[in-house]
Amino acid sequence: MANHRFQLPTFPERKKRTQNAKVPTSQYDFARIICARRRDFNLSQSDLAQMTKVSAAYISRLEAGKSHPSIRMVGKLAEKLLLDQRQLLALVNPTILNVISPDEQKDARLAWNKFRNDATLKRRYRLSSEEIDLLGHIATMGMIRRSRDFIYILITIRNALARPINSSKR
Repeated sequence: MANHRFQLPTFPERKKRTQNAKVPTSQYDFARIICARRRDFNLSQSDLAQMTKVSAAYISRLEAGKSHPSIRMVGKLAEKLLLDQRQLLALVNPTILNVISPDEQKDARLAWNKFRNDATLKRRYRLSSEEIDLLGHIATMGMIRRSRDFIYILITIRNALARPINSSKR
């Protein structure tokens, strides 16, 4: 079912904070994502509270950034709102990535090494040294786990760069 999960949206930095608010940016993003996703499903706070077996007041506090959810609660919210649990958890507690990601980083390194050393792919897709460098930078992000995903990224970049940009002045 993980393939059916939606990627978390990104939000611009919050420009103004109230004097009393001391909500970290990542927790603020968590709150906005939960609220937006709940609304996407046309759920009230009471509906989501009932689904996750907590009070509506607690959901309200989460969406306001006034409460910090437990790992279990993050899991429940991710499941009910069809969000990626790891990404949601990383918003609540960014340091958790240091604990859960070593194997993923190893997988990403293996995927990059497999891709980088595949001469057949390099010939088939006529990879330039600039493209290899670019994909190498992307590999350092540690999010790619399969070598064929680099091809998808390459094709996407090539398509984006090949499109004409309308720069006519009005």
